[in-house]
Amino acid sequence: MIAVLITGGPAAGNAKNSYLKFDRRQSRLAQQYVARYMFRLTQIASIEIASARAERGATRGADQGAFNRELERVLNEPENRSIRAGSTKNQTEIEALLARMDTYIGRAAEPSRIRAYVHARVDELEEALRTSVPDKQFDRLESAVEDSLFPNEAALVALEREPIGQIIGRTDSVINRWFQDDALKAIEEALFESPFSAYWFYVQTGGLPRASRPYAESKLTLTAGVGFSLDRMKSEPVDTIVERLHRERIPESYIEQHDAIESELREVVLTRQEALKLVNDSKFSNESRKRLEAYLQDPNESDTVSSIDVYRGIGRRVASCAWRMAKPPSTI
Repeated sequence: MIAVLITGGPAAGNAKNSYLKFDRRQSRLAQQYVARYMFRLTQIASIEIASARAERGATRGADQGAFNRELERVLNEPENRSIRAGSTKNQTEIEALLARMDTYIGRAAEPSRIRAYVHARVDELEEALRTSVPDKQFDRLESAVEDSLFPNEAALVALEREPIGQIIGRTDSVINRWFQDDALKAIEEALFESPFSAYWFYVQTGGLPRASRPYAESKLTLTAGVGFSLDRMKSEPVDTIVERLHRERIPESYIEQHDAIESELREVVLTRQEALKLVNDSKFSNESRKRLEAYLQDPNESDTVSSIDVYRGIGRRVASCAWRMAKPPSTI
């Protein structure tokens, strides 16, 4: 169940659908294998306890060879054969421990599935946002879920009988409250404080952290607005926001075409002589032609040139001009 939840795809609702389809009956059948394994361990433990007590009670050490032979005999016995402990006291202790462990495993099953579900829901949110939920906020979510759904032993007992759909509803309620009251503000602030993160969020989703400005240090005030912003989504549940983010995302076809253009810019090349002929035959201004000729005749460059090489050369010159304009004349 945990693997299914955690490896769910990006579409919103995969975690919820996986949890709803979970079969508790099959889980309880699988738990029988754990019980059988634990039974074998009790057989071994019973012999070890009896041996230790015999050693403490004897004036001389117990026969280690006899202990090893008895242990080997137990391990070779069929699983369905009952092996009597060294004493009634030993048997009672082991059986009581086994019963407590079996009860605990059964009651711990649903909280484990709930935690896996919460992780999967947050994964869906992060995948849609293209950014991470801060660790501090996620820790608070886990604490809120535990306090709400299984704060004590009585709640664990009730969870075993509660319908999964009802558990999902209660868990989603905690997630939505946490997202609106805590996580959304933290994510918004983290994106807004970083120009790169804000830009990347816009490229990926078409939205901004805040509608008024692109990022914290920006001098630009947005009057026309954007498709959406996180600061205007504070009343919407997580499912609605995830669906919106997926809907606004750049289509995969656009990304593929962009990759193809980048490949062409890099892979389609001309010799320097071919490029010079195109420049000389062009209708560029004399100033532009001279700059391109100087670049194409630079002995430090390679024998071939691509479009991306030309853009890179122009970019270096633009950056150099900007630096010279920014420096006082006396320092250049």
